[in-house]
Amino acid sequence: MSDFELTAEQQEVLDVNHENIWRQLHTVKLLPQEDFDMLSLMDKSTKTDQLAYLNDHDGPKVAHMFWKLISILKKSGYETYVRYCVLWLRVLLTEQPELGEYFYKTHEIIEPLKPFVDILYREHTKSSHPKEIRGNAAFCCSIVARCAPKHWKNTKNFGHFVNWIREEIKVMTGGEKNVKKDDDYLDSLTVSLKNGLRSDQVMEILCDEKLADIMYKFLISQTSFQIKYNVGFALLLVALRAQHRSCISKDPNLCKEMIKIVASSKKEKVQRIYLSVFKALLGSEGFNEMCIMYKLFPVLERLQEINFKDEDIKEYVDEIIKTLKPEVRVMSSMERYEKELKNKLLEWGPVHTDQFWKKNYMNFEENKFAHIKTLIGLLQHEDSLTVQVAAHDLGEFARFYPDGRKLVKSLDGQKRLFLLLSESKDEKILEHCLIATQKLLVRNWQKIE
Repeated sequence: MSDFELTAEQQEVLDVNHENIWRQLHTVKLLPQEDFDMLSLMDKSTKTDQLAYLNDHDGPKVAHMFWKLISILKKSGYETYVRYCVLWLRVLLTEQPELGEYFYKTHEIIEPLKPFVDILYREHTKSSHPKEIRGNAAFCCSIVARCAPKHWKNTKNFGHFVNWIREEIKVMTGGEKNVKKDDDYLDSLTVSLKNGLRSDQVMEILCDEKLADIMYKFLISQTSFQIKYNVGFALLLVALRAQHRSCISKDPNLCKEMIKIVASSKKEKVQRIYLSVFKALLGSEGFNEMCIMYKLFPVLERLQEINFKDEDIKEYVDEIIKTLKPEVRVMSSMERYEKELKNKLLEWGPVHTDQFWKKNYMNFEENKFAHIKTLIGLLQHEDSLTVQVAAHDLGEFARFYPDGRKLVKSLDGQKRLFLLLSESKDEKILEHCLIATQKLLVRNWQKIE
């Protein structure tokens, strides 16, 4: 679950008596008698007694009461009471998530997620705590979603919930201007993500070809170890599903970032969760080779020398090493190069040197110079390092291959290098593009002073 703890301010929110507003809602016949009776009973009870009502007899009545009350209060102008209700419900769901099952055990609730989803999409302009309201509503929504029967068919609001989480993660990644960082809100958001992914319906909707990139961009924008742990837990849930794991196992950026987290995190629980993700993904098409190429193995060897308090970490490290060791071989230079091109992510290494190009330049004739065309395409990549290396390699090909200059020019490589020289503001890119164009234009480019 979550390490959710009430702040002093939130405790004060829960201590306020709203008996008058509940009675008004009942008097104007918005709140039915049975719901009003259950609300009056629960609201005056201690938390221990409230939890005692979450049984098979009273549980559906409690769920219906919350569903009906939040459905009424979601309208603009009731933000104070909405804040109270979603906070109260979050406390109960944190203590006893089984409450979520009761939202499906009353025939009167046709769309269990709807009132929570409506709160997520509402502006809450009259509230001074809009993120707290949304965060708690998202948490409640995620628990109710995760308790859905496996074959629950009314999934329209599951889709709305997934779309909201996906878009909110994009916003909180930092792409939007004036987005204030709020770790409490991000914790609620990412806990809701991992809770929701326990639902077959949410898993099916969320796991698409964009998920890995969204998670990668979100991870690199975060510094909180708890947020990274929550995301790791969500990734583990995906990795454990054989039919969905490919949507995260094929992304080189996500793989590199997870290796970086394992190598640099000072929190054992964070290392453990990402090692669990690696363990679950091993054997996926191309994933083992990607781990080796991005240097997971030396990271694991270093971790073997550390005495962790968490014994699971040592076990995971040993298991992953045992799996990867037979595959840790010196891949042929050309094989390694082709892997990088396939991943569309280049970085400096032994396949980007004079020695490599002297030995392998003729191999680039295959498939009508398909690899050279890929390199030229990578000049438009958003990753600065990839563009630098692509420019360098095009220059090396032009230098060593007979008529290489003419070929690169005919494929518009020279044109794209010139375009980068005129438009890029990245000094490293400019440096490597300049050297590459010198190789394309001048036969004895090394003699240029």
